[in-house]
Amino acid sequence: MVTFIIESCNSGEGPCTFRLAESVSLYKQRVEQLVGVDISVNSTRLKEQMLLNFPELEAYHQYVLLAFHGDIAMFMEQASKTSEAVQLSKAASLLRKDMLSHKWNFDNTNSNQPTDQSVPPSLLEFVSMIEHGAENGALKSGLALAQLLQFNSTGKYKEGAKSHRHTKSRGTPIAVYLDFLSLQKPEKDSS
Repeated sequence: MVTFIIESCNSGEGPCTFRLAESVSLYKQRVEQLVGVDISVNSTRLKEQMLLNFPELEAYHQYVLLAFHGDIAMFMEQASKTSEAVQLSKAASLLRKDMLSHKWNFDNTNSNQPTDQSVPPSLLEFVSMIEHGAENGALKSGLALAQLLQFNSTGKYKEGAKSHRHTKSRGTPIAVYLDFLSLQKPEKDSS
């Protein structure tokens, strides 16, 4: 096992890491080859022996991974890319939850209310950060995008449906305005 670890590190094929389960399997195979007996290997004891024989080797319990301290930077860089995707997924899930729970009807009773109340504050802030950065705050273009996202969000997506209905409780001023504009277009003369 010691020879395998040394050869792996000297190969120069990227960071030198060892999954504990793979190390146990390799150790078990090697003992069976040398002794000819099927044995049971205690993974914790094997890990402790590996750590004793290689002081620079460290155990990372989250991944059950053994890696040399100098190689961990490359491994952590790869893990951070996966972490970013997980963070984006969590942000999308939180925003979607806020969007689906936010209720606001556009009618005569709230025509004097600020239109930014038609969308959840988290959505407006997120769209503004994407569009202009964190320092600028909400602008009209960000509000319009947030309202369109809010209007078009649906609780359940039906595969193969010809159209998707929008709930009245997620109607926004921009959607009503655009609908109104479409009604105002003059019809083309067919003659």
